[in-house]
Amino acid sequence: MPFKIVQTTENGATYLEIVPNGWEHDDKCYWPMSGLKAKQKIEHSLPDDTFFSTACKVKRRNIESYKMASEILSVMELQSDTDNTDIEYSLSKNPCKKKSETSIKALSVIPAMKTDVSFKAMRANL
Repeated sequence: MPFKIVQTTENGATYLEIVPNGWEHDDKCYWPMSGLKAKQKIEHSLPDDTFFSTACKVKRRNIESYKMASEILSVMELQSDTDNTDIEYSLSKNPCKKKSETSIKALSVIPAMKTDVSFKAMRANL
């Protein structure tokens, strides 16, 4: 499957990002020095010698498309605990359906994960 969602930590802040499968290996993520947003949507993209690495933790794997990964990430950002991997991924209208049949609407009462918007904006400009 072409995409993963990884968690990174920088300056004490935690971030969730979508990466092509090939950008993560042995708990390390590889990031391009420029063009992050465009390159991370390319399914079979592989890092080259212009990429730098950071430690990461894989939160979700085997995601079929960038669009599906974006939808899953949106749900994860509503959760305080992103370690729950008991989720089935499909191309249906409800892409993230827990096996226990918990609805996405029920997740909306969980406080959103704190993120540093300025860091995300900085990454978008890479």
